[in-house]
Amino acid sequence: MENELLRQDLSSEEQALVNRIMQKHQKNKVITYILWLFTGFVGGHRYYMGDTRYAVGMTVTLGGFGAWWIIDLLLIEKRLNFLKDVLEYQVIDQVLMYRRDYYNQPYSNFHFNYDPRYHHQYPPTHGHHRQHNHPDDRYYR
Repeated sequence: MENELLRQDLSSEEQALVNRIMQKHQKNKVITYILWLFTGFVGGHRYYMGDTRYAVGMTVTLGGFGAWWIIDLLLIEKRLNFLKDVLEYQVIDQVLMYRRDYYNQPYSNFHFNYDPRYHHQYPPTHGHHRQHNHPDDRYYR
């Protein structure tokens, strides 16, 4: 319910971005059930869903001696929906935070993000000159 309210504040471009990220990072239901079927007794489906503590417990007890493995068949759907909701909330939150930071940042202090591996292509120009003999001078020649 909360995600639908948050989605109302997004533009169509932002909603498309959220949808793309969700498709890329969302856990696949079919894969989860296949993992449950073949590796469920050692918690393979729990490892896939990111529930490491449960998965280790299932691995140590061999799926609760079979009982936990069967019970998980009923819990997988609910857990996948919960993980989807959490992921969607996090993605929407990041989009809204980016929008807030982008539009509320004063222009004179706004810095674009760039890949630090290529910092020599973007020398800082903040009204001061770099001192000579600086170790990074080789990048600014």
